[in-house]
Amino acid sequence: MKVGDLVLTRQAWVRDPADDATIPRTDDEGWSEPILILERYPPPDEALYVGLDGDGVRIVVSESPGLTDVKVISEA
Repeated sequence: MKVGDLVLTRQAWVRDPADDATIPRTDDEGWSEPILILERYPPPDEALYVGLDGDGVRIVVSESPGLTDVKVISEA
């Protein structure tokens, strides 16, 4: 992911209904609306990006493996 990309995000985990434990997500559900990546945080927070959603709201997007899934749908 880089500045100018259009991405979708979602939580990378779900709760197991049997025992309420967190497990890796294996479905294709829960994706956000498209988000335009505007800027990247400087070190030591370079895994964080500022994005703009379809309503014009600025949000922070994380690339943390195991916490957030990111799908690039259009590269800059």
